[in-house]
Amino acid sequence: MMPSITAVEAKARLASGTAVLVDVREPSEHARERIQGAVSMPLSCFDAEALRSTFGVKGAPAVIFHCRSGQRTPRMRRGSEAAA
Repeated sequence: MMPSITAVEAKARLASGTAVLVDVREPSEHARERIQGAVSMPLSCFDAEALRSTFGVKGAPAVIFHCRSGQRTPRMRRGSEAAA
């Protein structure tokens, strides 16, 4: 199971370059507002292979998933765990 982290921990990891932020919201939501530097990878078109090929290599930064309310993030996390 992938761990959950606090916003403070996420901010520190993103600032240090040891993590990348993946926005799992829909493209229209991402276009409307987003956290600077977040990569858009909507849950509705989740591609485990794309996730693995982009972020699954040894030495790659950790992936932090985020969405608007926290409902989609656990589903993306489960999908990425299944793909591992």
